Amino acid sequence: METTQVKPKTIKGGNTKSEAVFQGKDRRDGFRARVVHGLNLESELRCSKNKVWPSKALNLSQQGVLLEFPKGSVPSVIVDDKVSVKLCCHEDIVWVPGVVRHQRGNRVGIYFPEFMHRSTHSTAQIISRILRAVERGWLRQKAQ
Repeated sequence: METTQVKPKTIKGGNTKSEAVFQGKDRRDGFRARVVHGLNLESELRCSKNKVWPSKALNLSQQGVLLEFPKGSVPSVIVDDKVSVKLCCHEDIVWVPGVVRHQRGNRVGIYFPEFMHRSTHSTAQIISRILRAVERGWLRQKAQ
């Protein structure tokens, strides 16, 4: 059983935002490929006011990505914020529209609704190639 708690969090200016904390069952269906050390995968998050935040992708699936940000450089996002994620692996570069699903510390989970339902063919191809590269790296590391 999955439980959800919403914790108020004070942000700059004394305002509060809600930070959802999920406990229990993993919510993303399907396989998540863990991004292994040495794979040349770059990621960035674009949120409000077009500010871009460099990040590290920890895992990737066709439904979303888990991003990790450097301590002290975490974007101020809340659940259901619309964002864009840049994924760059070798010659493949794509910006994917996403929605914030959770934030825990310096990690943010992003869901890709546009990709799942009505993405362009070229976007789907690029995401698939990047995901295959991540999966190959994960499988190579697991086999060692």
